Amino acid sequence: QAPPLQVEPGQDLQVEDIATLTIPYLPDWPELPAVYQARTLTMAQALSQGANLILMGNSGSGKTVALAHFAAQVVRRDPSIGKLGDYLPVLVHVSDLLPQGQFTGDPLDALTQTVSSQASKNNLTRLAELLQQALSAGRVLLLLDGLDESPPALHTEGITYLRTLIEQF
Repeated sequence: QAPPLQVEPGQDLQVEDIATLTIPYLPDWPELPAVYQARTLTMAQALSQGANLILMGNSGSGKTVALAHFAAQVVRRDPSIGKLGDYLPVLVHVSDLLPQGQFTGDPLDALTQTVSSQASKNNLTRLAELLQQALSAGRVLLLLDGLDESPPALHTEGITYLRTLIEQF
């Protein structure tokens, strides 16, 4: 469920459905609107205007599967994701990206090292350049998993990493 719309004095409140009127915004219980068949968005729809997105849910609710499925759709250039098929999906777990306080302040270096562990030896030489070009062009979909379940120190470091990445690219 998306956060409630900001209300401006003197303007009419635009409510889209009955669920929005009856169900309060509960970020700790994101599955509640599904009971009332509230309108939903696909990940592609939510990301289509360049938004940053946080996927929330209880442990075991399928967040990792949803991220992996979305990454596969992007790689396959599934027609349902539109222009996002032109992006480079990078699915990483926060504990792999930021192993115990080793973030040096260079988000590209951390990302390259993480992805390098999964890349073939033939592609290692071009990997850093590919990531640099895609990030500079604003064509990377960073799908960062596990931030919600990380210990406080790693959580803080993950937020610092994301802030630095967004500022640089």
